[in-house]
Amino acid sequence: MAYANGIRPETICVQGSGDRDDQYGAVSVPVYFSATYAHPALGETTGYAYSRVNNPTRDELQKTVAALEKGTEALAFSTGMAAVTAVFELFGTGVHIVATDDVYGGSVRLWEHLGRRLGLRVSSVDTTDLRKLEEAITSETRAVFLETPSNVC
Repeated sequence: MAYANGIRPETICVQGSGDRDDQYGAVSVPVYFSATYAHPALGETTGYAYSRVNNPTRDELQKTVAALEKGTEALAFSTGMAAVTAVFELFGTGVHIVATDDVYGGSVRLWEHLGRRLGLRVSSVDTTDLRKLEEAITSETRAVFLETPSNVC
């Protein structure tokens, strides 16, 4: 399978976004282990200051995932719970979310906490039963939340 631009997904996996690190001639972006980055001068930046905010390695990963998914943007997080938190923070007061009943306990505790603070309502449903899933969706439902891999064997 080739993408519209003729590049195969396997090529994107190997070559990434196509950005290069010209300092030493690397043909792919290297992995940066630095926690902090120096600024060229006072009030000037390279675009990077502290790795928890952003870093070239994560930027490259996000660009590559976006290319593989044929999207314009992608976000990478250091933990699954960070990703789940970001998703749930997207919704406002009074929103209903249907979630699969087989999720990580931390996800349940998170949405219970956020639910109290943000007014979110989450219904847990056996999403392998499409009838039950359809019945759980209301006019206030804005998302169906699934996690994988599952703990159920």
